[in-house]
Amino acid sequence: MTEDPKGKSPEQEFPDTTQSNTKANSIETETGQLREKLKELEAQHIALLRCLPDLIFVLDEEGRFLFYHTSGPGLYLSPDAFLGKKHDEVVPAELIPLFREAFNRCQRGEIAEYSYCLPMPDGLRWYAARLSPWIVDNRFRGVVVDIRDITSTKELEDKIAQQLFYDPLTSLPNRALFQDRLAQCLRRMQRDSRALAAVYLIDIDNFKAINESAGVEAGDAVLKDFGLRIQSVLRPSDTVARLGSDEYAVLVEGFPDETEALRTADRLASSLATPFTVGEQSFTVTASIGIVIVKPPVSVDPGHILAQADVAVGRAKHQGRGSRVIYDPVMHERAVLEIQLERDLRSALNKNELEIHYQPIVRLDDLKLVGFEALARWNHPTKGPISPSLFISIAEDSGLICALDREICRKACMQMRQWLDAFPMLETTPFWVSVNISPRYLMNLGFPEEVLQILKESGIPPCRLKIEVTESLFVDNLEAARKILESLAALGITTCLDDFGKGYSALSYLLKLPVRLLKIDISFIREIPGTAEAEGVVNTILSLGDRLAVGVLAEGVEHGDQADFLKKAGCLLAQGYYFGKPMPLAEATAHLEQSLAKK
Repeated sequence: MTEDPKGKSPEQEFPDTTQSNTKANSIETETGQLREKLKELEAQHIALLRCLPDLIFVLDEEGRFLFYHTSGPGLYLSPDAFLGKKHDEVVPAELIPLFREAFNRCQRGEIAEYSYCLPMPDGLRWYAARLSPWIVDNRFRGVVVDIRDITSTKELEDKIAQQLFYDPLTSLPNRALFQDRLAQCLRRMQRDSRALAAVYLIDIDNFKAINESAGVEAGDAVLKDFGLRIQSVLRPSDTVARLGSDEYAVLVEGFPDETEALRTADRLASSLATPFTVGEQSFTVTASIGIVIVKPPVSVDPGHILAQADVAVGRAKHQGRGSRVIYDPVMHERAVLEIQLERDLRSALNKNELEIHYQPIVRLDDLKLVGFEALARWNHPTKGPISPSLFISIAEDSGLICALDREICRKACMQMRQWLDAFPMLETTPFWVSVNISPRYLMNLGFPEEVLQILKESGIPPCRLKIEVTESLFVDNLEAARKILESLAALGITTCLDDFGKGYSALSYLLKLPVRLLKIDISFIREIPGTAEAEGVVNTILSLGDRLAVGVLAEGVEHGDQADFLKKAGCLLAQGYYFGKPMPLAEATAHLEQSLAKK
């Protein structure tokens, strides 16, 4: 073969194109496959979006709307009004701060949530927004926003709150809400001790005579007007509540001194001076008033303040109609007793002298024993049995509560291990022990690890232990409480919310915390059957439990008619003296053995 004069062979001048064509075909094939895969993924994403009942938005890093999808809730604006525009340019002004805060959190890689309401053609609607960061190659590209209509949930919360916390006759706060507001007042006073507060317990003198002489309807009219008159001499920020048939309570904060608190008592009494008129009848009404001046330092027990007010109003009624009595807070003898008991309690903990009594928890449909609540008991060597409410209060005030809770939890778990060993049939039977844990101990950062260590030492599965907490745990630091309860849930431990319905904020906590069991407060159980309001509250709580897939337990059941009502209402679990009082270990073990023998 001759060479080209320029030094190139024919093969070099005209290279073989077969290899190039093969590569091109391969690229085309891969491209086609990628297109098909892309179509498949796109179809999957479309199908996924169609399954979602929510409204979805995608916004870029500047907060500009890029995309939307809806299968459920209607749009507040038409797509032309917001696509391609920034969030702050098109939404109502009141939503901008909520979005900005959530958007900033997403820029830091966090998921953020908030709720809001909007006027829609069918009325005011509530929505929950959840923002997730959109990140590509470690670069923030924007957010994906999920909008869910929560109007029905909010309406249910409002309905339950109205039933739980307001008097149906006067629409005033009831005892539960009053105690909650008083508790909040006491916490504020712990942080700021510059001002005083006062609680006024007002009891209508001989109200029974009005009902008997003029009828219940006339009596109800007087009760309504009575509440309105009290409100008329107070500030909008003050709380007026109806605690019982003819008993009202007032909470006023921000007094500079006791003199001003007494002036308020004068105004309350003066508001009742004019006779009450119902139709053609007129009634002269007087009221006895018990007054508690709340001064720093204060405890956080609203029940204690109300108890003091009750003592004061009792003294006022003893003095005669229309009297006012100020409670004397000097209780020297009690203070001396508490100091002594604190010292003795510390010694009892060191010597392992505290006992546990076990109260049965039963399944209502067949009355089978499913667990025990472990309750601390202290038999003082010289004073005899000490009331749990007294020594637990002393433990909380002195800082001994953590040691007390830890010891009760450890003993209860160890005893559960002994029961499992003694009764092998329990291994296949739902059976647990519930332990009350104070907020102070549970909020300890090492609490989940301590519980895990107790479980390891006792050798019982986590499902055999339930932790009972009260609403006060969540008031000051909801996020910290949530993390701790989630840690317990990850261990397999169920958290129970005790005294449900007693506090005002419990409803919102249910949606934010891993609480799996509600214990209906005993105050409602005492009033059933026969009291329409209490029956309605119990039925509403049971309905709420069903909707949220949360178990419900009724505590304080003392009579068969209460148990029958609860069973018919659909309550699954109960405890109380009707099923068994708190009992010592030997008696509890015998009770368990008898229950197992019936199976």
